[in-house]
Amino acid sequence: SPTRNIGSTRVDDDIHERQQADYPVDFDLAIHEAQPSHNPDDIGPRDSASLIEYVTHSEEVFQSPNRSFNSQASFDDALAQDVEFFEVPPAAEEVVPEVIPLPESEARQYRPPVVGDQRFSSLPLSLDEAIGIALENSEVVRVLVNNDTVFATDVTTYDPAIAATDVDRELNRFDPSLDVRNTVNQFDVPMPDFRLFPLPPVAIIEGMQSQVYELSAGVSKTNHQGGTAEVKLDFSNSLFDNFVFLDPASQSTLEFNYTQPLFRGAGSPANLAPIVVAQLNTDITYFALKEDLQELVLSVIEAYRALTFARVELQVRNQQVEQLEFAYQRALARKRVDLATAGEVAQARAAYERFRASLITSEANVLNREAILKNLMRVSPAEPIEYVPVTPLNDLERHFDWDYLASMALEQRPDLIQLRLRVESAEQELILAENMSMPRVDAFAAYRENALSGRGFDGRKLSTNSGQYTGWTVGINVSNTIGRRGARAELRNRELSLARSEAELRQGEHFAMHDLATTYRNVAQSYAEFGALRLTREASKTNLDQQQFEYREGRVILLNVLQAVTDWGDAVIAEAEALARYNADLADLYLRTGTLLDEHGVQLLEFNYLSKGPVPKKYKFYPHDTSPSTNQPFYHTGSRPAEDAFELEEDPRRLPRDEQERED
Repeated sequence: SPTRNIGSTRVDDDIHERQQADYPVDFDLAIHEAQPSHNPDDIGPRDSASLIEYVTHSEEVFQSPNRSFNSQASFDDALAQDVEFFEVPPAAEEVVPEVIPLPESEARQYRPPVVGDQRFSSLPLSLDEAIGIALENSEVVRVLVNNDTVFATDVTTYDPAIAATDVDRELNRFDPSLDVRNTVNQFDVPMPDFRLFPLPPVAIIEGMQSQVYELSAGVSKTNHQGGTAEVKLDFSNSLFDNFVFLDPASQSTLEFNYTQPLFRGAGSPANLAPIVVAQLNTDITYFALKEDLQELVLSVIEAYRALTFARVELQVRNQQVEQLEFAYQRALARKRVDLATAGEVAQARAAYERFRASLITSEANVLNREAILKNLMRVSPAEPIEYVPVTPLNDLERHFDWDYLASMALEQRPDLIQLRLRVESAEQELILAENMSMPRVDAFAAYRENALSGRGFDGRKLSTNSGQYTGWTVGINVSNTIGRRGARAELRNRELSLARSEAELRQGEHFAMHDLATTYRNVAQSYAEFGALRLTREASKTNLDQQQFEYREGRVILLNVLQAVTDWGDAVIAEAEALARYNADLADLYLRTGTLLDEHGVQLLEFNYLSKGPVPKKYKFYPHDTSPSTNQPFYHTGSRPAEDAFELEEDPRRLPRDEQERED
């Protein structure tokens, strides 16, 4: 066509031809990138002169003696530094951007790893480091449930500080109270009157206007015995526009009074009981946090040991697959020279494929166990780094004194401490209920001093002397509900609540002993099973070597080798599982005695923050949260992956060991 339409600008063909003749630049591409548009009407006015100026400048850039370009991109970059491209208004309709897939290695950073992924980086992680990371991120405590699910509890490090606010709330009752009231009133009251002159006398209505300022101020304070002392001042100043004896007139009353309960509400124990209960509830919250933090540490230990076991299982499955692959390839080779039947080849292949499927399951188990550990540590599941445990499983037998464990459990277990605190709280509530069941009998006394001053109608200033006009009041107020049904019901409720709390404490101690005994037996059982399974592994390895030798000599069938491979793998996996369970039971034993945090050197630290105190414009440190400290090194950390301690590299592999075996 004689012209080209680019956007809404018509470009003559001679310009285009000159560009193509002067230098080999894709002019259409350059114009399209500089002036992108999918709707010509939205680009705005552009004339040929502006485009020629752009083309001329681009020609100067390209022909500059100090610049060289080896590609279209390098030319565009240089041109972009000198030319201010036309601004393109936003499109009228949304443009869906092109989705460019990320490279595989980069895309893996944005999704969790799955079976078959090859992770390019690994991080050696000790058990102490895993515990430290989990404790550092324990604002909301997470625990492992049924060894496969991470559950976020409703316990946080802020709970003790939140509960501590109830103590101040109860102490608020004993803070001084200030009450000040200021009022200014104007009164215009109509009143009946009569007028004598001029005669005859008539009845009239006249208004009496006055302005009154009133001040009422008082300070009261309740003491620990339940008594309330109060100082109160009442003052008024009045102005009148009619005839009165004092205008203006000021009147004041200063009063001191004190009220002391004699039965209900009397005594320090009853008045301080709510404060003690609030403090006990704060302590209960503290030990609830400690209990769940111990569960968090145990969960990390169990997840870490489970990951180590899963990696051992994966390594065993890899070796089994390698062994069966070799058996399958050998059966194929024997079949080609008529030394094996088709049934032997099919049997070898079936076993090989079955163990390949088991290998996928084991690889998925490793990923799941690693994800559980990440969840407990509050690490993103999409993190591409592979965590490699380097804390080996402890295979040393430990012996414990039962009496010492039992005494430590009764003294240190947070759940038993919470039950004892609940018993103390129930005792305080019973004290309060007993006091509230009594009749209300209050003795009160008051002393008043009245004063009056003002200007008389004759202009003289008048006032009373201090203490000239006084008054006092004494008395006893009695109030009581006939029968006191509600108070007595509350008292019975508190008595039974105390009995229930004591029964729960006795049951808790009983359960704690059985719980500790179960874990005590589990430790011994796990280690005994580990010792037996270690011998089983050695026997299975010997059997596998012998069966492979006999099979190569042609004295046994392939089924014997397959069974030996299965038995060897099961023995190694069972040994690793027993040792991992033994290590988890050791940590569980510390948990049952309530000393798991202490054994790992973890302390609960109370952090404070500035907040408004009880005095205005003053600030005070208040509890913010109770966070665990950094744990101390407790476990031996190696330099190799923890699964290397099982020395699986020394066990039989599928690869030929020498040239003779390769030829066979």
